[in-house]
Amino acid sequence: VLSQDIGWFDVTKPQELASKMSEAVVNIGKALEFQSYTAFQGLGMACGGFGVGFYKDVATTLVIMAFLPVVLLFLGCFAAVLIGGAKVRMKAYSGAGGVAQEALYAMRTVSALGIESSLQQ
Repeated sequence: VLSQDIGWFDVTKPQELASKMSEAVVNIGKALEFQSYTAFQGLGMACGGFGVGFYKDVATTLVIMAFLPVVLLFLGCFAAVLIGGAKVRMKAYSGAGGVAQEALYAMRTVSALGIESSLQQ
């Protein structure tokens, strides 16, 4: 933060930086956890299933493959909604984190000046 150009502070709220960084670290952790392994497992099961399907009954497998683009379209739409929701959530959390950080700074200032009793009225 200290090495940033002065113009960076005009377009960025430094109070939100901690919230954005923690949310990004959580998202990276989630990406490397169980879901990514599950995606590779599902891809392998689909390829294996089509292989066994072609071996057992070609006609049924071709009918199932005819519906594959529709299924992939719905999966793509579902993924787009999830990604959009994550972006909205991250923006809201970073804004809330900035407000909370400002409130903490204000409480520190009040405490440092010793004016709690006058503000409690």
